[in-house]
Amino acid sequence: MKKIYYYSKAGHCEMYAKAIGEKTNIEVIDFSIHTPSETDEVIFVTWISAGKIVGLKKIRQKCQISQLIALGVRYYSEDELLTLKHKNGVQSNLPFFKAQGGVVKSQTNPILNMLIFNLVINLTVKLLAKQENLLPYSVYLEKEYKGQDVHILDIDVDKAIEILHLQD
Repeated sequence: MKKIYYYSKAGHCEMYAKAIGEKTNIEVIDFSIHTPSETDEVIFVTWISAGKIVGLKKIRQKCQISQLIALGVRYYSEDELLTLKHKNGVQSNLPFFKAQGGVVKSQTNPILNMLIFNLVINLTVKLLAKQENLLPYSVYLEKEYKGQDVHILDIDVDKAIEILHLQD
């Protein structure tokens, strides 16, 4: 049976998984709480941290994944995506979708919060601005950051569903 398992620290992966689950009527399960069975057809939603697809190695020890969605803050060129997949041992035939993620503010360090926000604004938004279809993020970030999490989550569910062939 096809199931979506997500691994989420800040809630972005959970939101993405649930949005896809709602649209496709596929059950959505938190990987940190429940382990997939070997018979499950697993769609795995997780995040990218410092070039590592988090939780991928762990879930592979439990089951085979049929599709992979990885959220990350920064924009990846096609070459960088190939490098990311290679570094993480993602097979070339595995349906893969890289989606826009977000940044979580520090609960204890306001200086770190400011540094994170400036990094996101000064680096990521400049990269996103080069991509015509991603330009609205700069406006969203500037308007919405008020000491809260910086969310640059693009829930392009239809695009993910199409690329991963999730609709029967």
